[in-house]
Amino acid sequence: MRGSSAMKKRVHVVSHGPHCLDGVAAAVAVARYYDDQADVTPQFAGNNEIDTVLRSLAPDGELWITDISWREPETDAHLTRLANAGTPIYWIDHHRTALERFAAGTIRVPFAGRVLSEQYAASRLTYEYLRDRLAAEGRSVPTFDALAPLIAMADDNDRWLHRVEGSRELAWVVRTLGADAYDDLLHVDAGVRYTPRM
Repeated sequence: MRGSSAMKKRVHVVSHGPHCLDGVAAAVAVARYYDDQADVTPQFAGNNEIDTVLRSLAPDGELWITDISWREPETDAHLTRLANAGTPIYWIDHHRTALERFAAGTIRVPFAGRVLSEQYAASRLTYEYLRDRLAAEGRSVPTFDALAPLIAMADDNDRWLHRVEGSRELAWVVRTLGADAYDDLLHVDAGVRYTPRM
């Protein structure tokens, strides 16, 4: 997923984590979608630091915000300035508070794309959004397709269904690994086989 950054599009992903399987899997989905066509830089944040993280960004490419939302009007204004200056911003979230704030009109960022739904966890919403984009582009990315089992596990655990074998255990692995989990999941195979570190 990472190669020479010369002449590549830059993509910033800010997601819930690094101890959250759903947020980390959503970031992995974005990176796998771009494959080697972009230099993807993930940054993870908790709810108490998301506003500071987002306001520190001045991305020179695209910005994806997954599985998390901001609370402060200053952050909304900062993101709006970025969007108006030409930064495409995508927001995908499933938390009820985020959906309610958007519906109430307190979030007015001109997004290039957004998915706000409680139907699935953010990882699955992100994956399906990008899967549809790939289809529309007529592009095939086998490593993205191979991510489906991981996404199913993340969605299963985050919605407390626990119908997919191993989803709860994988969530604990991510919680334990913290910042290291992203790199392991970025390269996980379709069988979601654990790396030695996992």
